[in-house]
Amino acid sequence: MSDTYKQGAISTVDRLDTMHPQEWIQLIYQLKLFNTAPINAIAQAAGTMSTRSKDINWKEEDVLKMEGTVTDVYTNSSLASAYVSGGVVGSNYYLKVAEQDATIMQAGDALTIANTANDDFISAAVVNTFKNGASSWVLIRLLEADTDLVLAAASIAYTLQADARPEGSELPGAFFRDPTAYSNQTQISMGSIEFTGTELAESERHSPKAKERAQQMALARMMEAQEESMLFGVYSRTTGANGKELRRTRGVISALKAAVPGNIVDWTADTDYSGDTFDKSGLKWLRKMSLQFAAKATQPEKLVFTSLNVIAKINQAVEYNTQYNITKGESIFGIKVMRLTGLAQDWVLIPHPRFTKNTARQRSAFITERGLINKVVFEGRGMKYVDDAGLAAGGYNWVDGLKEGWVEEWATHYNNLESQGFLTGFGLDNAA
Repeated sequence: MSDTYKQGAISTVDRLDTMHPQEWIQLIYQLKLFNTAPINAIAQAAGTMSTRSKDINWKEEDVLKMEGTVTDVYTNSSLASAYVSGGVVGSNYYLKVAEQDATIMQAGDALTIANTANDDFISAAVVNTFKNGASSWVLIRLLEADTDLVLAAASIAYTLQADARPEGSELPGAFFRDPTAYSNQTQISMGSIEFTGTELAESERHSPKAKERAQQMALARMMEAQEESMLFGVYSRTTGANGKELRRTRGVISALKAAVPGNIVDWTADTDYSGDTFDKSGLKWLRKMSLQFAAKATQPEKLVFTSLNVIAKINQAVEYNTQYNITKGESIFGIKVMRLTGLAQDWVLIPHPRFTKNTARQRSAFITERGLINKVVFEGRGMKYVDDAGLAAGGYNWVDGLKEGWVEEWATHYNNLESQGFLTGFGLDNAA
């Protein structure tokens, strides 16, 4: 062995590289998108539900049906002779209606019958009903003369009035409506961390708390992935690679596609605004959509999860349409939001990072209300962390390393789909 000698001060260039192992700043900057899982936030705010079965079923009762449309008006029960004019007090006529409409009426009821084109109306008593599919009818007796030819109008609607019974009457026939049944299923989601023994020890040398950071990262990834599934997940049940059942829960937008497809609307394809720019007619379109979504609203405002691009496009359109207004500074779920007024309901615009970051979704918005989306967890199988000891107890063999993770069995639960919607095409020119 030959030693090397130096004279004077020893500098770094006089040492071997291995004598100066590199040092690392131990604080690691973690890039986290702001407000990463707002759908999870409103679902938890609405209250987490539990289930004791992988198959979830629930029922929803709609508002009472008190109005409907009239197809045509006739002077005879065979529906062969159409009404033209001449209706006086006490005259009998046959309203052709859908069978469901005939089912909700009975003798003794009364109707307000209106021309939807000009809002002229008359009142009539229900004498009898006949249920026969598309040829069902309701026999009415006019309580006032049809001087405005309401019954001859091209578009007629009715609304139920209170029934009237003579003194000494028995109770009339009863009505009962079965609620609508919905279903979903749980899916098992996991988020893992894994280190070899050496890797974990080495990581702790230059970046302490590596295990804790990996835990946080796995949980954050799992929550953000669940956020996507709560909206766009598709119901499916197949066999996994291990031969066991693999389930996926249905998301709200997938449920809208199946149950209320008319609430998924593309601005660029709406023929009411053919050829218009979004600046010119985009807010008129939003007002039209807001009326549709507000028909069965349960809250005074809508929550609109969307991209920063859509919020900017709406702001730009507001500058051209002074009957609308955007207010800023309000805080919901700990974030600053904007409120669009001038619609059927106020729309609270909430930036969602998945809409902003995903280029395919930057012109889209999901509309909902508080309390309509819940997260359901399988009883005893809510979000939990399974550590190394727990895995060993479950029958896994020991290895020189660490593999742990998060596990949850959960599902998406939703109500009142008619008050929710998914809109696309913000900011583009209408191409219809």
